[in-house]
Amino acid sequence: AERRLAAAAGRHPKNASIRLLLGYLYLARGDLGMAEVSCREADRLEPDDPAILTALAVVRYRLGRNDEALGLLRRASSFSGAPPETFYNLAVVAARTGDAALSAWSRDAYLARDAGSPWVMQLRALVP
Repeated sequence: AERRLAAAAGRHPKNASIRLLLGYLYLARGDLGMAEVSCREADRLEPDDPAILTALAVVRYRLGRNDEALGLLRRASSFSGAPPETFYNLAVVAARTGDAALSAWSRDAYLARDAGSPWVMQLRALVP
């Protein structure tokens, strides 16, 4: 999959979605350095895409760069088309950084968007 996505990225240098998919692939493999590179490239191509900002924030969070992750997630959540996972991740990162009010707000925003998600119980355990 990686080879095919990398080849597709070479054929379509302005396609942010391919770079985002590569970022997710690297993230799933635990290659945070390459995940960050791919997500940054996607962000360069589509700087106002909340899904890309969210993915980059998850990478930064996993790298221990919580303040950067929080800033990216706040920005992503400000877009009307922000996906539910933006609010999930914002709730988790805000809780980890000690911002209980933001964490609770984000949890509630997530639940309002995706109450049937299998992640609801985990989020409620992380953010009571």
